Amino acid sequence: MRKVRVSTFPLRTALGLVLCGYGVLVLIGVMPHDALWAGAASLVCGAALLFAGRSKASSLPARATGKSRIVASLGAMLVASVLLYNLMQASSLSAPEVGMLAYGAALVAAAPWLHRKVGSTDVGTVVAWSFPILLAPLAIFALNALLSSGTGATAASPLVQVFVVHPAAFLVRLSGLPVELSGSTMFVPTPRGTLSLGVGLVCAGLYPIVLFAGLVTMHAWTERTSPKRAALLVAAGVAGLWAMNLLRLVMLARVGVAWGPAALQSTHANLGWILFALYMALFWAIALRRPKETAPPPSRPPA
Repeated sequence: MRKVRVSTFPLRTALGLVLCGYGVLVLIGVMPHDALWAGAASLVCGAALLFAGRSKASSLPARATGKSRIVASLGAMLVASVLLYNLMQASSLSAPEVGMLAYGAALVAAAPWLHRKVGSTDVGTVVAWSFPILLAPLAIFALNALLSSGTGATAASPLVQVFVVHPAAFLVRLSGLPVELSGSTMFVPTPRGTLSLGVGLVCAGLYPIVLFAGLVTMHAWTERTSPKRAALLVAAGVAGLWAMNLLRLVMLARVGVAWGPAALQSTHANLGWILFALYMALFWAIALRRPKETAPPPSRPPA
């Protein structure tokens, strides 16, 4: 009989984590194009999935706890870097920067209590899962802001053009609409005039990809997943998210041409998290599928 390993990471937990992460990123302004109600809905749905019943699905091995100095140092560095950046730029705090300050302060405050129980889990587990949900996307946001300061453009613009703008323009043309490109902007003629679609770092889908990749990495660690399978999960998931984002841009272009900029903005504000949630449900349902137990071979009767 083949031994079947039962996963301690159910679909409910996977969806809850990604929806919570997506909702928080929207609410603190890292993804400003999504409607606030969409971020709140994503956060509420994710929290409901995480707390619907008691589960130890997200528990980490004992070796992951007790790292108080590392957690406190990360939090202090986050707070200090935000304050130093704003001091150098002589600018006021933006909503994402306020979120980074609050998160850094929370890490410092949680550092001495990593072993303290919180319901069916502990503080160390909550802190560890916050790294892929918050720390990784915020680090990308901060790095891009630092590299882009004083240039007037995002540092990731060339990559966005190669991996998102040009493939999206190709698909829009394939759908029957003529497109002209200028940098990271697509211009589509409509009966009401020319529609311009600017594709920036947020629209490129990078933050959901970073959130997803971080969660897969944490899942692989907690479940002792082999490096080969973990790499396969990340590659397949990222490829799917990239394709889904291109589909979203094509849908937005079609909506803008058919119903105008107002309809495009409304769709833009709500479409992202809906597609992300549907894709995550499909991906994790496949990734967490348990192998069927095989029947033992029939035994031969004694001679």
